[in-house]
Amino acid sequence: MAESDRLRLRSIHSEQPTDLEFVNERSERVHLYWINFKARRMHYADLDPGDRAVMHTYLTHPWVACDSADRRIAFFLPAPAPSRAVIR
Repeated sequence: MAESDRLRLRSIHSEQPTDLEFVNERSERVHLYWINFKARRMHYADLDPGDRAVMHTYLTHPWVACDSADRRIAFFLPAPAPSRAVIR
């Protein structure tokens, strides 16, 4: 993802609630962050290998998973229906 695109990634509004289940399939702990309305990471959870966590979120709220050094692994955008985000 280009730097200019990353800077635009932010939460837009909190109108359509949904659930997003995160599943850590990596062999290391991952950090989960919600990207807030000012495009800043807000730490929400740490998942050990094999852990799962359901986040109650909104359709326009992006999430990022990072490794133990806080390097981005993946971005996730919630779906209208409850969905799963597998971190590999």
